[in-house]
Amino acid sequence: MSYSTTNSPEIHRLITSRIRDYFNDRLQMISEGLARRSRYQQTVHELSQFSDRDLRDFGIARYDIRRLARENSK
Repeated sequence: MSYSTTNSPEIHRLITSRIRDYFNDRLQMISEGLARRSRYQQTVHELSQFSDRDLRDFGIARYDIRRLARENSK
């Protein structure tokens, strides 16, 4: 069985490009996920530092902190 080698460099570039795009997309997804997680953790940390009275002044119940952090991190 013989293979044509005339398009080999072009096919190689195409495959390499697709592989690179695949991994770049995955890397971007991971990076965005880490950024969202960081925003979530920062929001929870910052809101948790307030007293119940301060949170009430903001119209936030302590049990709402995680929900608000999730909404903020989207």
